[in-house]
Amino acid sequence: MELKFISEITTQYDSFTKVFRKIADYILKDYMQLPFLSIQEVANATSVSPASIHRFCIQLGYPGFSAFQREVQVFMQKNLAETESEEYRNWKQSGNSILQKQIDLNTTVLQEMLNEDLAINFDKSVEAIQKAKRVYIIGLRASYGIAALLYNLLHEYMDNVYLLTLGIDDIYDHIANINSDDLLFSIGFKAYTKYTVEIIKQFHKMGAVTITLTDKYTSPLAFNSDICLIPGNTTPSYGFVMAVTIVKALSVAINNIHDPEILKLYERKQDLLLENDILI
Repeated sequence: MELKFISEITTQYDSFTKVFRKIADYILKDYMQLPFLSIQEVANATSVSPASIHRFCIQLGYPGFSAFQREVQVFMQKNLAETESEEYRNWKQSGNSILQKQIDLNTTVLQEMLNEDLAINFDKSVEAIQKAKRVYIIGLRASYGIAALLYNLLHEYMDNVYLLTLGIDDIYDHIANINSDDLLFSIGFKAYTKYTVEIIKQFHKMGAVTITLTDKYTSPLAFNSDICLIPGNTTPSYGFVMAVTIVKALSVAINNIHDPEILKLYERKQDLLLENDILI
C-alpha cells in the first residue's frame, strides 16, 4: 500500500511555505506516530498552530487531520499483517518443522533480550511497583493476555492491583481519583492501540508513575512513560515471549515471599479457593 501523502509532500515540497516545510519534515520523519497523536500534540511538536496542521492536510488533499491519521493507521495495520503473513508463508515453504522454527526463533530472542537499560529499568520498575499505593495494569487486543497474566501473578500476593479492561464499564470511572501515589503498568506492541496511549497520557497528566513494556523506544506507549522496559533485540519478534519472561521475572522480584504478611495473605487466598471448591 502506497502512502499518498509521501508522494504529495515530495511533489509539493519546493512550493511549501516555511511553516508547511516544518510540518512536512516532522511528518516524513515520524509519520508512524501520527495515529496516536492529537492535532494539538503535532502542533506542539512542530511549533506551529493546529490551524496550520489542518491547512497542511487540506493542501495534501485530505478533508482534515482525522482523515490524514486514518490513512497512516490503515497502512500500519496492513503492513504489520503482511509482514507477519509473509514470515509464516516462508516457514511453510521451507519444508522444515514450523514448531522447530518457532522454538529456534524464541531461543534467539531470549538470548538477545537482556541489555544494560533493560536491567536498570527492571530494578526501577520493581521498586516503583512495591512503593505504589495502587497498581493499575492495561494491555489491549493482543496484549491483553500478557496484562491478565501480570495481574494474576501480582494479585496472588497483593491486594492493591487492578486490571483495566474494555467492554465491562468505563475505564475512566476507575481512574478518576488517581494521584501521584498510584502507578500504571501498560503493555503494548506493534500494532499499538490508541486507547492504551490515551490512558498512559491520562495517568501521566495526573502525576502517577507510568511504566511501559513495549518493543522499541519509538513506540507511542513509551513517549509518556517514566520507565520503559524494552528488550534489546535485533532479531525481529512480536514480543510475547520476551513479555512473558519479563512479566514472570517482575512478579518474582516484586512479591517478596519471605515477608510474613505477604505469606499470610497468600495462604488466606489459597484457603478460600480450596474451601469454595475452586481449586482441586
